[in-house]
Amino acid sequence: MMVAGVLVFGTGCRVARVQEVGVFDQSDAVLARDVSVLNWNIQKSRDAAVAGELAEVADAWSPDLILLQEVREDIATLQGYGAVFAPAWRYPWAGSAARGVMTISRVPPIEVEAMASRKREPAWTAPKMALATLYGMAEGEPLLAVNVHCLNFQRFTTRKFRDQLGELEAVIGAHEGPVVFAGDFNTWSRKRLTILTEMAERVGVEEIEGFPAGRKTGAQSPAFLNGLLGIDPALVLDRIFVRGFDVKDAEVFPDGSSDHRAMGVRLRLAGPE
Repeated sequence: MMVAGVLVFGTGCRVARVQEVGVFDQSDAVLARDVSVLNWNIQKSRDAAVAGELAEVADAWSPDLILLQEVREDIATLQGYGAVFAPAWRYPWAGSAARGVMTISRVPPIEVEAMASRKREPAWTAPKMALATLYGMAEGEPLLAVNVHCLNFQRFTTRKFRDQLGELEAVIGAHEGPVVFAGDFNTWSRKRLTILTEMAERVGVEEIEGFPAGRKTGAQSPAFLNGLLGIDPALVLDRIFVRGFDVKDAEVFPDGSSDHRAMGVRLRLAGPE
């Protein structure tokens, strides 16, 4: 596997390397026409049960791609899968595991690029990460999967949010084949959601809307605090956009140890059979 786009963040508690996690099955090097995807912010894997929950969901859904945000680099690997991990930060004490985004897949990516946001979040002074992976397909152009955790904690401006999405727009817009664009977009305001929707239209990806009721994502704060922070609790944070696919099924999995709920979709490459 070729790992490209290695990043160097500079000083502080940031970390700087795309990591390969687990062992890919090289005998099955491309994805089929039908692709199943799981997307989940697992909240820093802080609950010891999360690895078991991930294994249960993966067993039930049998995804080809699993896009995780707020994940620790040392999360238990899944049998039959490999993964690439893009770290954003770690605590400064010895033995601390890095946190970031991870894309798990049955087949190895043919290219990988990690993208740290150029802007930082207040207090943490750390970037948010995105991870672009390219997979060969049995039919047609390669599949581009973009796994993102968007910047948060800006009450009165969207400047940093726009900047991060602009970097992703350039990557997605340059790819002519099918796309899966998913993650935790932190779309807790109408303004943020509009920015994301307009960007999606420009690069030709469409959001999957057919999820069942109950797609709660993110912590549910008291109404007063939501109002103070400008958060619309009716808006979900985790979303999946696609290009070049027909949607066969969409599912939301039960609550677990994270304050987000896992989302699954089954896709079929569009076009003649």
